[in-house]
Amino acid sequence: MFLHRNMLETAIKSGRVSGKGDDSMRTKKSRAFIASVGFALIIGMFLNAQQKTREKPETAQDMNSKDIAVLTQWIRSNAIPLDSVEAGRGFRDLQPLKKLFKDVRIVGLGEATHGSREFFQFKHRMLEFLVKELGFQIFAIEASYAGCNNINNYVLYGKGDPAEALASQKFWTWDTEEVRDMIQWMREYNTEVPGDKKVKFLGYDLQHLEQGMDLVEAFVTKHIPKYADTVSTAISHLRIDPFAITDLPKADPEDKARILSQLYEMMGILSFHETPLIRETSADAYAFVLHNARVITQFYAAYSKPMMGKDSFQSAAALRDLYMAENIEHILNTEGPDARVVVWAHNGHISNATWGMNFPAMGSHLKKTLGDAYYALGFAFNRGSFQARLMDPNSDQNGALIEFSVNSAPEGSVEWSLSKSGIGKFVLNFSSSPDNGIVQKWLASAHPMRFIGAAFSPKIGDKQYMAPIIPKDHFDGVVFFEMTSRARPNPTGKRGPYKKPEKKI
Repeated sequence: MFLHRNMLETAIKSGRVSGKGDDSMRTKKSRAFIASVGFALIIGMFLNAQQKTREKPETAQDMNSKDIAVLTQWIRSNAIPLDSVEAGRGFRDLQPLKKLFKDVRIVGLGEATHGSREFFQFKHRMLEFLVKELGFQIFAIEASYAGCNNINNYVLYGKGDPAEALASQKFWTWDTEEVRDMIQWMREYNTEVPGDKKVKFLGYDLQHLEQGMDLVEAFVTKHIPKYADTVSTAISHLRIDPFAITDLPKADPEDKARILSQLYEMMGILSFHETPLIRETSADAYAFVLHNARVITQFYAAYSKPMMGKDSFQSAAALRDLYMAENIEHILNTEGPDARVVVWAHNGHISNATWGMNFPAMGSHLKKTLGDAYYALGFAFNRGSFQARLMDPNSDQNGALIEFSVNSAPEGSVEWSLSKSGIGKFVLNFSSSPDNGIVQKWLASAHPMRFIGAAFSPKIGDKQYMAPIIPKDHFDGVVFFEMTSRARPNPTGKRGPYKKPEKKI
């Protein structure tokens, strides 16, 4: 989840955020500040600081009315207006995207919030289009690798209940009516096509390891029982309360090295016994267990590091994006040379550029590997509503999943510029821009854009949930909506206020 939901929510619950490991070096005032503003603002601060190191960028505020008119006209002339955000409405308006995605193997679908109904609905429609018109067969979402297995079993084979399967992946952000409708469409589609055309639902994130840990332990216990204790011991270090995740970086370096060594040993045991394990089970079963063990190891390798450290490339945030990209590449390679994947994640992850403390986003790793075969489609909106968890440690509703609304985006922002086109909803491809002039200058300059994650604080203000991006560097194109509404949570997707930890006596 964008900005590491587990660690963000732990920070909101506890009023603290892991830092450099020495709590005594941070004052109560600074800890309270970090807890109250959350990672969204911190990320914005780092992005702003990053931009200040460059020559002052050209922004929309610096453009005169004539320049803005030129930009607006280019947007109007090149936008692909959308007839609908809903699936099942045909593809007449989406036909120009066929040429755009003809040679693309991974389409990254972003989002400016984790709770906008129109974003989710249009991603469903894009999946339907890419599957039916261009032969995509893999859907991969920013959710638990093991936790999506129940959903995949439902969409492929009709096993289980769709609502229960969706809830079992444990991310409340995806436990919505919109995503439920999408997986039901996937199931219906799969009943009408042969086996080699069926669509899969997969996860690639490191979080929510419970199902993966249970799977690996059970597999080793059954098939190579003499290593059961070794593997269980390695995994036991990760069977912790989510509240304790922020404590992982504070552990003694020798303890962290020992735990990581045990996890590597677990990987080695499974790898060494590859042939007999495949003989006893199957190649697919073995590969799934092995990669679950890899994801478990990835989790500890990432989250045992500070969220933001002096070496940003070795921070938890940077490693999570790297490992998520590696997991998507694993999916692509496992599914074969003709595999094509639709990826669902936050704008910050699908971006082709860097973010946070100037570390590569997940999308930038994919772009480096695939080049033009990876297409990052950012999602933006001008005004409207979304759902997120309240971020206010002083409120008795702190952590409650509620609806928030924001007014029109500020002048000079990416959304403001797109809104001036007067087109309510559209797709805009950046590669169709002229090589020079006002339009190219705008695309190659920094402008603020909304970055809202799993939590939101109205006290901070909408403008603080914006970060400078360079449109053509960050995305290959953008989907714009003039207005959005709140995603609709399923009963199991609703969340109340966080419970305050009981005081130890």
